Formats: sequence, structure tokens, C-alpha cells
Amino acid sequence: MLLPETLPSLIRGFTITVIAVLSMTALAGMFGAGGIGDVAVRYGYQRFQHDKLLACIYVLVAIVQIVQSVGNFVSNKILKTRGLV
Repeated sequence: MLLPETLPSLIRGFTITVIAVLSMTALAGMFGAGGIGDVAVRYGYQRFQHDKLLACIYVLVAIVQIVQSVGNFVSNKILKTRGLV
């Protein structure tokens, strides 16, 4: 009985967790773990190609915005279908 009431909060928590993992992987890429953080540092920062650095930043921001929007949409949809709002 408690799961239907907590499902929107669980979805919002999952959304925040996915965004945190994404930021940590980008940060790990700065230290040589690969991924988009590595591309941003290696090609953008070290080679002074600021267009590639900004492109990586824009991609990360777009991914975060998409994940946040989908999480909010699903959470609000569940709240409205359950009549909790």
C-alpha cells in the first residue's frame, strides 16, 4: 500500500541519482577515465579548442535537462493519475 504513494518520490530520487552519476562520470573523465569529460579536457582544454569544450558542455547540459524533464513528467503524471495533486 505504501509503494503507490511513494512512487513519485522514488522517481524523483532516481532522477537526481542519474544526474549525479552523470556528473561524476564527467568528472572522472577529467582524471583519465574516458568519456565526455575526457574529450572535453583532452581536445577542448589542453589543445585550446574551445568550440569542442563548449560542445561537450552543451551536450552534458542537454542530457541533464532531458533526464530532469522526463523524470518530472513521469512523476507528475503518476501524481495526477492517482489524484494526489
